[in-house]
Amino acid sequence: MTYFQRTFQSNSNALPSAILVIGGICIFGIFIHADSWLRIISFAGLALAAVVISRSVRDIKSLLGVLGIVPFTRKVIYYSVAGIILGTLLGLLYNFIKADSLLPATLTKFALMAPLIGITEELVFRGFVQSRSVSSGPLASVIITASGHTLYKYLVIRTVPVALDTDIPSLVLLTFLAGVVFGIMREASRSVIPPALAHALFDIIVYGGASLAPVWIWS
Repeated sequence: MTYFQRTFQSNSNALPSAILVIGGICIFGIFIHADSWLRIISFAGLALAAVVISRSVRDIKSLLGVLGIVPFTRKVIYYSVAGIILGTLLGLLYNFIKADSLLPATLTKFALMAPLIGITEELVFRGFVQSRSVSSGPLASVIITASGHTLYKYLVIRTVPVALDTDIPSLVLLTFLAGVVFGIMREASRSVIPPALAHALFDIIVYGGASLAPVWIWS
């Protein structure tokens, strides 16, 4: 029995809470680029996700547990090193395909924000959603989480009010595949820290040299 199953086997509402959080985050993705008052709906989606997560929290220890932040063990350390390597390689590969150089020429202020965005996504998806959906089975929880994260990314990009030079099908496929790898790392290590490190390193390498936040983050 995995760590997730031991933690949540007594909670019959685990999977519905995961779906509600995905729904709230996707509402945020749909309306975050909207004009005027419609943008308020996006924050209502975030509020829904926050309320659902908070209902699973009794104290700091349980908060860390539902987000997948567990004490460091030798296994977590090994997978964290693997996460750092994986995130670096994925970032270099992305820049090799999309950018003029493998590494940003300089790191800007956005280099501090970019990894925070990635880490937050991991805490919500690989942390809360994956652990709450593990009642459907470890593999199903990985797929559900990767699908929810991919849908959110798609909605954020698709609703940007300006034309983007983005290959949407490739974005969807790569986001899903990366999510599956991150999810497997999460399940194998029993910690959200390794995929969070991978996501943070990827974001620093890809977006760390940006002078402004990409338009799909702030339009």
